[in-house]
Amino acid sequence: MEASPTPQILVVDDNPSQLTALRAILDGLGATVQCVGSGRDALRALLHYDFAAILLDVNMPTLDGFEAAALIRQRPRSEHTPIIFITASVDETHVARGYSLGAVDYIHTPVVPEVLRAKVNVFIELFRTSAEVRRQAESLRRRAEQLHGLTAASLAIHEATSIERMLPVVAEQARVILGAAFGAARLRHEQGRVSQGESRTLAHRADATALLDAAIARAVPSAPIRVMCRDDEERDPEAALGVALTGRDDRAVGMLIVTGKIDGEFTTDDEAVLVQLARMASLAAENTRYQEEREANRLKDEFLATVSHELRTPLTAMLSWVRLLQDGRLPAPERARALEVIDRNARAQARLIDDLLDTSRIVTGKLAITREPVALERTVADAVEAVRPEVDAKGVEIAVALDADLTVSGDPRRLQQVLGNLLSNAVKFTPRGGRIEVAMRRTVEHAEMRVSDTGPGIDPEFLPHVFDRFRQADTSTTRTHGGLGLGLAIVRHLVELHGGVAFAEGRGARPGATFVVRLPLEGAVPISPVAPRPATDSTVSLQALRILLVEDDRDSREAIATLLVAAGAEVVAVASVRAAMDAIADEVPDVILSDIGLPVEDGFVLIRNVREGGSAVPAIALTAYTRPEDRARALGAGFRAHIAKPIDALELLNVIESCAPPARTRRQRAV
Repeated sequence: MEASPTPQILVVDDNPSQLTALRAILDGLGATVQCVGSGRDALRALLHYDFAAILLDVNMPTLDGFEAAALIRQRPRSEHTPIIFITASVDETHVARGYSLGAVDYIHTPVVPEVLRAKVNVFIELFRTSAEVRRQAESLRRRAEQLHGLTAASLAIHEATSIERMLPVVAEQARVILGAAFGAARLRHEQGRVSQGESRTLAHRADATALLDAAIARAVPSAPIRVMCRDDEERDPEAALGVALTGRDDRAVGMLIVTGKIDGEFTTDDEAVLVQLARMASLAAENTRYQEEREANRLKDEFLATVSHELRTPLTAMLSWVRLLQDGRLPAPERARALEVIDRNARAQARLIDDLLDTSRIVTGKLAITREPVALERTVADAVEAVRPEVDAKGVEIAVALDADLTVSGDPRRLQQVLGNLLSNAVKFTPRGGRIEVAMRRTVEHAEMRVSDTGPGIDPEFLPHVFDRFRQADTSTTRTHGGLGLGLAIVRHLVELHGGVAFAEGRGARPGATFVVRLPLEGAVPISPVAPRPATDSTVSLQALRILLVEDDRDSREAIATLLVAAGAEVVAVASVRAAMDAIADEVPDVILSDIGLPVEDGFVLIRNVREGGSAVPAIALTAYTRPEDRARALGAGFRAHIAKPIDALELLNVIESCAPPARTRRQRAV
């Protein structure tokens, strides 16, 4: 509680001896006595101080007591200040005039000390009482304002849709309600991530991080703490008031702090208000976390249902056509159609799995890129060619317009994935007979890629979430477009890894949606003309090539073996490392094709045994472990190549041929 101000008494007399005597009489009343020698000096003192009483001589030169009293009464601030006239005159007209000017008493000299002390003491106590009443009234007014501010703060805090948006609001409300120059709030999430918000006046330069660190080190749940801080090396330290933010188990998980009190010092009322604000913020944070967890669980449930749908739907088509093929009653054209459907749906499932794996790498921070100069003409050409079957099947027109000689620094495979995902998204939403446009142009600092379609466009309410994981505009059972809601999230992350930005434009003057990617240009890297890639031989011959196939899954082993035999190879297929070593002991193969994940002993044990035995036979890892670190480990262990499942038959045959000994050597051994 603030101390009441010390009362002051003003004594006005042109006689120094009288001033000294009056001061001596009034000494000891618990008031400060100011003595002045003229009416003018008295008026000057009233400009700076409020007095409990004024003792005023009547007969003074220049400005007498009556004139001074009249001027004192004209000033609103001193209109009701008690005035006691002290004079040697016994003229009754003077007494009447004194009372007419609002004097509370008229004392003749010589004064009786006890009487004067008693009368003045009454006014001193009255001044103290009035000051206390005013102080309490001001305290109640401030308290009412703070309570009103708490109500407004509660509404503002609970309107925030996330903790990141809530904390600046909490800091701002605390600063304004408590009349501080600076406020800050910090919250530590369960995953260890930290969010922070602050609010300050323009003149205040406190270091929010340092201040919060100092306060958190002393935090006690639900109890205010005070620390000293400095916003400028040239200024004295100032007091800061803080209260811990608490979690559901009442542990301190953050801090709300204010400093730079604009008027006076922080009071116990301020502490109580800050405690209430901290409780509000803690409760709002818990509610927000709960809502975020509920939303995450809802999205997870929707995602799992979507995954089930997206995996089961192509499986239904594949299994149905397989059953028809097994019956053997399909005519030749229908058999070709069946194989095309099975192939397309199998590739669709492979893309879904790749998206899931990439999403897992993004979440865990393990998705990395390599960097090299990338000619975007080649990237666009490859991406368009990859979606050509989908484009042709749907009867969609695709148009490409590119600026020449555009190059960026990045990962060519991942950049092709970016464009491929955007094109697949455009194909999915473009109606039959629609049009997709791919434009690539150079700006001052960027290569800008735009993929536009003539589909329904993007709802403005969904536009901010279009790149969010697992988010889809339509998740109902009646939706017309499939997908997991991962492709665009992967696009944004890959683009950001390349130092670029990705954004979407919704419904505008033209129909459809447009996705824009901007990538930093590679500086002055010469680009060789894009030459057409040589056509891959679709009739690879593995004639007379002896291959040892190690695969524990029987269906995969039989399918791969059949493929290799059809290409002319001699295949020994086994299911374990022990069986593989026995086969090698019987006859060393030309190529080893081995899975990594095998029972009892894995593919790494196999390649180690082979290399330790002194054999340099080429070995190819055929595996579902597809991360970059998996590939690096396989190559480092001694495998010549790494092929990810599900395999592309032509790719597998070409890799085997590139690793195998020359055909002449095979023929000699075959003879």
